[in-house]
Amino acid sequence: VQLWSPERKQPQRATVRLGTLLGPASSAQLPRQLFHEPHALHHVRACPTLLASATGSAVVDSTRARSHLPAVHPVLRALGYESFFEEQMARLEGGLVPVRVVGQHRREWDVSVPDVQCRAVLAGKRWADDSVAAEDAQPTIGDWVSLRRDATATMPVIEHVLERRTELARAAVGKRGARQIVVANVDWVIVVAAFSRSDASDAAAQRSLNPRRIERYLTAIEKGGAKPLVLVNKADLRDDADAEIAQLSARLAGVDILPVSCKLDGGLDALRERLTPGKTAGFVGLSGVGKSTIVNQLVGSDSLRTAEERASDTRGRHTTTHRELFVTEAGWLLIDTPGM
Repeated sequence: VQLWSPERKQPQRATVRLGTLLGPASSAQLPRQLFHEPHALHHVRACPTLLASATGSAVVDSTRARSHLPAVHPVLRALGYESFFEEQMARLEGGLVPVRVVGQHRREWDVSVPDVQCRAVLAGKRWADDSVAAEDAQPTIGDWVSLRRDATATMPVIEHVLERRTELARAAVGKRGARQIVVANVDWVIVVAAFSRSDASDAAAQRSLNPRRIERYLTAIEKGGAKPLVLVNKADLRDDADAEIAQLSARLAGVDILPVSCKLDGGLDALRERLTPGKTAGFVGLSGVGKSTIVNQLVGSDSLRTAEERASDTRGRHTTTHRELFVTEAGWLLIDTPGM
């Protein structure tokens, strides 16, 4: 039996006599430190028996051991693992672990389950498969993938990119007709715009809050299947914020629009009420509208660098240079993207 503990961060092996039922009394045969929390188990495999923890609660059912579902479900649920992905994993060959992509570095990806993160590479067959479009063959932030751990390999290998439940795509630069997947498997795509100062130039005001640009975002979100939400940040700059929101709501009928502020106490409360543990929200918008500042406040730390916008044109300085997934203490999953 192979077990994983977030505390140890390394797989541990234990021997179980086949055909026996381990109850609370006999569970002392297993490393007790691996059961410090019921959800600490990452993966249990190759055990045709019913294994019980020191508390007596079952963690794997022998009748479904190969499908991974009972073993990984308590751990991965916090990262948004649902039956849509469980069913796909059940159809794959054995020896694979479902993990979520939380970061990308050229041809390497950061993959994670709660409290455990590692760097992985893509299987060579994925690069050579001409039957799959490049944007579908390669993982992106938010993807669920199947991972193979091999003691002889220098890094774990991503064998499969699971079918995406939702996605946000845009046209790839320099490739006619090609798409670039920005984020995958998000429940919400949050379009962030911003109010400008009352004395700002017309060009600066139009850049910060441009209804036509928001409509283009909404079109892309609808195609990808996620739910849209529009945030208009920096509401503290304007006394007539409610009036402008009313005008925008009339134009974008049926889309929820929230005025928010990162500088006011409770300025993000309306957004926090919409977020649900285990659900993923991706943030998009131009640089300078405050995406990273919003994510930092929701995460509860300065995970992302921020910089002041230029006063002359409200342009930000692209402090977000890559996409990354964060898990907050409240259980929300947030993805910040570079200005687009």
